[in-house]
Amino acid sequence: MRFLRPQASLLVFFIVYWGILNVPQASAGIVPENVIVVVNSGSTESRTLANYYCELRDIPTGNVIFLEDVPKRLTIELGDFKSKILMPLLETIDKRGLAGQAKVIAYSAGFPTSVTVKEHTARLTDTAAKKYQSGTASLTGLTFFYRFILADEAGYLGWESNLYARGTFQRTFRNPFSGEEAEQYDSAIEGLESDTAKASAESLKALFETHPTLTALAIKSAEAYSAADDPQAAAEMLRKAIAGGWDYARYLKETKLLSALIEDEPIASAVKAMNAAPLSMQSPVGFSSLRGWMASGEAVPVKDGGISFLLSCMLGTVHAHGSTIDRAVEVLQRSATADRTYPDGEYLFTLTGDVRTKTRLPGIANTLVYLSNQGEMAKIVHGALPKDSVNVCGLMLGVATFDLLTRRWKFVPGAIADNLTSHGANYHTASQTKLNALLHAGAAMSSGSVAEPYSLQFKFPHPMMYGYYADGVTAIEAFYLSITSPYQTLIVGDPLCQPFARPPIDQVEMAMKSTVGSKAELINVVGIRRSAKETESPTAQAHHAELFVNGKLVQAAPALANYNLRFPDKLSGELQITLAVVGKDPTEPMMRYAKTFRAPGRYDAPVLKVEVTEAGKADVSVLCKEAQSVEIFCFDQSLVMIQGDSGTSSIDLSKLGDGPLRLQAIASFADVDGEVVAKVRGERTVIE
Repeated sequence: MRFLRPQASLLVFFIVYWGILNVPQASAGIVPENVIVVVNSGSTESRTLANYYCELRDIPTGNVIFLEDVPKRLTIELGDFKSKILMPLLETIDKRGLAGQAKVIAYSAGFPTSVTVKEHTARLTDTAAKKYQSGTASLTGLTFFYRFILADEAGYLGWESNLYARGTFQRTFRNPFSGEEAEQYDSAIEGLESDTAKASAESLKALFETHPTLTALAIKSAEAYSAADDPQAAAEMLRKAIAGGWDYARYLKETKLLSALIEDEPIASAVKAMNAAPLSMQSPVGFSSLRGWMASGEAVPVKDGGISFLLSCMLGTVHAHGSTIDRAVEVLQRSATADRTYPDGEYLFTLTGDVRTKTRLPGIANTLVYLSNQGEMAKIVHGALPKDSVNVCGLMLGVATFDLLTRRWKFVPGAIADNLTSHGANYHTASQTKLNALLHAGAAMSSGSVAEPYSLQFKFPHPMMYGYYADGVTAIEAFYLSITSPYQTLIVGDPLCQPFARPPIDQVEMAMKSTVGSKAELINVVGIRRSAKETESPTAQAHHAELFVNGKLVQAAPALANYNLRFPDKLSGELQITLAVVGKDPTEPMMRYAKTFRAPGRYDAPVLKVEVTEAGKADVSVLCKEAQSVEIFCFDQSLVMIQGDSGTSSIDLSKLGDGPLRLQAIASFADVDGEVVAKVRGERTVIE
C-alpha cells in the first residue's frame, strides 16, 4: 500500500506548469485540502454534522469518505477498528491519490469513541507501564498512531510515543539515531570540547549533510568548530543551521562557543527574526504526515526514517452524555468564524489542592513566561473555576465535575480548553463532567480520556499547549504538540480553528483565459497573480506555495508572483483552483485562496437543476449535450444514474442527513466504441 509515501506530481496528464520549480512536497500547515472528513454512512447524525462542517470549511468533495458497516458500539475491538475503520479509510485515501496531502482525519459523529487494545497491553513488560497503560484506547489516538496499528506493534503505549509533541529544550540535542549513526553522534558530542573537537565537528557535519533537516547537528558542529578555533567553519555551519530552520535565538546568544559568531551579517539579522522565547520548552512546529519524527523532536523526510503520524479528532460526539446534534453543529459554526481574529482575552490555569490540578503545576510557570513573552495575559486562578468576568482564550482545569451555566466569564470565539480528570470522554458513564461541557460553553476544541488515565502529565495536554496556540498553530496541532502519550485521549472539535495564525497575506487574483492553439485546439490558462497587500494583521513572509485543482494537490512551488496553469480542452467543466501560500516560520502558517471556474472545452458541462418538492424529496433534471450518461453525486456517493444526455429523476434526501447538501452532476463521454474518454464535472449545487 502506498499510503503516505511521497508521490509524483498528481494530475500531470493535463496540467503544464510555466515558471514553477519542483520543491519538496512535504510541507506543513493545515488548510481544508489537508483534512479528510470521515462519515458513517449509516448514521443520519454523522451525515448531518459532516454536511455542515464541509460547507463551513469548504472541504473538497474528494476529501469526504463514507464508511459502511461501522460498528454501533461505543467501544469496539482492535480487530474491528482495523478492518472496518482504519484500513478502509487508508485504502480510500490512497486510491484517491490524497496520501500526499492528508494531514488530519476528522471523524464525524456516529463512530465508536474507544477501542480495546488488551492484546497490545499484554505485551508490556515494564512494571509501571503495565500498571498505568490500560487496555482501552481512543478512536483518535489509535488513528494518530496508525503506523503502529498497521504493523501490529505496541510501541504507541510508550510514555513519549508521540515524537511530534514538544519536550524540554534540551531534548533538541537528544541522539536521534540508532545503530552506527547513533554511535557516531555520541562519540562526536563526547569530544566536542576536547582535543578532538575538529574531528567531532567534521563528524557532525557529515551527519548533517546526510540529514539536512536536523539543524541541531549543524549547531553542534558549529560549536565544535568554534572549540577547535575555526570560526570561519563554525560560521558556515551556523548559517546552514539557520537556513535549515533553526529558530532559537537565546541559545545562540547564551552559548559561549556561538555568541561571538552572531554579531556579523547576515547572521545578526537572522537572529533578530528568531523566536526569543526562554529556553524551557521546544518551540512549536507545523505538522506534516510526510515527515518522520525523530526522538529529538526534529523531523526528516519519512523515506529517511523517523515515525510518521496522522492528526485525528472527532468533529462532535452525539450521545446522551455528550452533545445533541444541534449543539455539535453550533460548536463548529462558532469556531469557523474565529480564524485570524486575534481575540483579546486571558489564559487561565486553575489550581486547587486536588491532584488533578497539581499534576500539571510544574509546567505552568514556564508557560506563563512564554505567554507573557508573546504579550498575552495569563495567570493562575486559585479555585476549581474562574470567578471573574473576563474573556478567556484558553482554560486549563482539573476537576471531576463542574457546572458552567452560572459562569461570569466567557470564551472568545476560537478558544480552547481542557480538563484533567479520569472520564472526560468516557461516554459509558454519567460520572464526571464530559469535555462537551467546555465545547458547549464556547471552546472550539477540547479533549478527554476514554478510560482511567491516572493523573499523569504525559497523558494530558501540557500547559504549554496554550502558548503554542497563541503562537498561531491550528487547534489540532496545539493539542498534539502537547500530549506525549495521546493513545487514550479523545480530541473533539474544529481542527482548522486558528484565531492567532500569522500567515502570508497577499492580494491574489485569478482569471481564466481561453485561446486557440497552433493545431486549432482550445487551451484554457488560469493565471494567478500574487502581490503585496497592506494589512495591520500579524503576517509572515511567504516561503512557498501549494497548488490544488478540484481539491487535489498537484504541485508545491516557490512563492512566485505569477503562476500559469494550462488545461487542454479535454478538461472542461467546473474547476476549483486553490493557492495555499505557506509562511516562512517554523509553524508554517498557510493562507488559502480559492476560485471556481467553468472551463469551456471539447465537452459540455452537465447542467443540474434541483427542486425540493416535499420534506425529504427533490426532483432533479440534467442536461448535457452528447453525454453517454450523467451521474448525480452527494460527495462521493452516487444517487442517480441517468443514461443519455438528459433526463429527470427523484432523490430521497432524507437518507443524506440534514443541513446543506452538496450535489454535483458528472457527465461521461464515450468514443464510437463506447469507451469512456472523458468525465466532466458540472457546477456544485448546495441545497440549504
